[in-house]
Amino acid sequence: MPAGKNKLACQFSLYPLGTREYGKFIREIIADLDGFEGMDVEVGPMSTMIRGSQEAVWELLKKVSNKAGQRGEFVLTLTVSNVCGG
Repeated sequence: MPAGKNKLACQFSLYPLGTREYGKFIREIIADLDGFEGMDVEVGPMSTMIRGSQEAVWELLKKVSNKAGQRGEFVLTLTVSNVCGG
């Protein structure tokens, strides 16, 4: 997907707080990323890269934040670009 107007790439990492089952927490959140049409999602060992329209990227991040918040406390780090990774 070429970078450009209305396109974003975002690398994010999710850090659950106050749980020993952080792997399960993360896997359950990441499993819910399916179903976003027009999105490119690459899950890595330390972070996840998503690419798509600005609207789709922010909507997916909102879903991640909401789902993580329902599970407990967390930190979510983001690197967002309209050039790199697109």
